[in-house]
Amino acid sequence: MALYCALKEPEDFEKALLLAVNHDGNSGGVGAICGNIMGAYLGSLEIPFRWLEKLELAELLSIGGDRLLEVVK
Repeated sequence: MALYCALKEPEDFEKALLLAVNHDGNSGGVGAICGNIMGAYLGSLEIPFRWLEKLELAELLSIGGDRLLEVVK
């Protein structure tokens, strides 16, 4: 289901996630997996800022993500 949502809305992080979490079933797990797929595909800059500003420890997570990306490149 997560892959379906990512493929259904490949260029829109928000639409893919909303599709993933608004279905009957394990919407939390599907949303988490879909978010990982979309984040890996589109990058963190495509995550809506209004979502990030509410996230606890957002700056720390961003720094960790940037460091991980440097290692992978």
